[in-house]
Amino acid sequence: MALSNELPVYVETYHYIQAVIDTQKNFPRDVKHTVGQEWIKIAISLPTFIVKANMFKSEREAYLTDFICEFEHCKLIVRLAGDNRWISRKQQSNLMYLEATIGKQVTAWKNASKKKYRKRTSADETD
Repeated sequence: MALSNELPVYVETYHYIQAVIDTQKNFPRDVKHTVGQEWIKIAISLPTFIVKANMFKSEREAYLTDFICEFEHCKLIVRLAGDNRWISRKQQSNLMYLEATIGKQVTAWKNASKKKYRKRTSADETD
């Protein structure tokens, strides 16, 4: 088992959090402390799901599903911020690139853990 903070998905999530904090500074005053703070709060919680998924293999799929749900909330805020011109198109495209990279890694990890679990349960049933 690799250290959680060395996993590529963890590193990308860290970069995403940095981008969220930098981008939120540009929000208009009326949404900076409501939407912006909520966005930061959710983004900062994301690595916890990665650490738990890495530590508890039997619950990995559940933790990665929780990660995906929270991450979708972040993606919605990025889209909302872009549509309302709270952030520039360049900032939005940078965030969307990071979201795509992270999303692919988490989905692949979740699918791989499903396959391993299916192989284990089918082997147990044949015994």
